[in-house]
Amino acid sequence: MCEFKVTVSDGGQSSMVATDIVYAELVDGKIILKDILGVSLVVESAIISHVNVNSQQMKLLSLPIINNFIKFIEHYNKCISEREYNPDLEKIWNQFKIDGDTLVEDLKGV
Repeated sequence: MCEFKVTVSDGGQSSMVATDIVYAELVDGKIILKDILGVSLVVESAIISHVNVNSQQMKLLSLPIINNFIKFIEHYNKCISEREYNPDLEKIWNQFKIDGDTLVEDLKGV
């Protein structure tokens, strides 16, 4: 069986958050990790950016904007599957754009 060492990067810093991970799932914009004993760890606003079975490494990228992106994709898919427009989709998209603009402006100050 393959157990992963999991690190999380916030775009700058990277840190080990878990070992012996055998399960990972995206639920409501959060990555749920479970170890070999079934103990869960939640990583907010994250996506899996890298998995290497040979080295037993999993890397996550965690930034606040990821949660709004995932919400947008989930709502978009729901609209497509129901073949119906929902105004919430536009609200989520606009918030995503605002968050992106904020990140860019913050970076200009670095």
